[in-house]
Amino acid sequence: MNATNNTISAEEAQATLDSLTIIKRGAVAALRPPLWFIVIVALLYGLLTYSYASMRHENLWTLGVIIAVGGIFAMTLFLLYSYRLLGVKMGLVPASRRGKLFVFAQGLFITALLVITREMSTAGMAWAAWVGAVVASLSFGLMMYLFPTGELTERGTHRE
Repeated sequence: MNATNNTISAEEAQATLDSLTIIKRGAVAALRPPLWFIVIVALLYGLLTYSYASMRHENLWTLGVIIAVGGIFAMTLFLLYSYRLLGVKMGLVPASRRGKLFVFAQGLFITALLVITREMSTAGMAWAAWVGAVVASLSFGLMMYLFPTGELTERGTHRE
């Protein structure tokens, strides 16, 4: 930084931006839920998808939907409470517009997957419920692991 002009050079600005990116990635990694938590929630979402696709006229799969929704709700409350105990106030919706659009796109994907799986299953393709449940579990778990805050993060070429 030049003391007389209060300006910084391009190299100093780039170094500052790089350090901010590293700090942001570290914060996102610190806020990522434990792997056991991600696996449980992903399996509950797979149960929700399979149960909803297999549900016909008040059969036992309705109980699977109720258990899955209750489990996802309870796990979300547990995560928010545990972060609150650590002194981190997590919101359910990201602060940035880009993050909100990303969460909206995730919601559209999840909804489309549920509807397509259900329609294919009711059309007589029983395998659609299994495939939909596996795709739902894997995609939901991957989204939770890669984007724990709901924000799109920039990925660097080197590891810290």
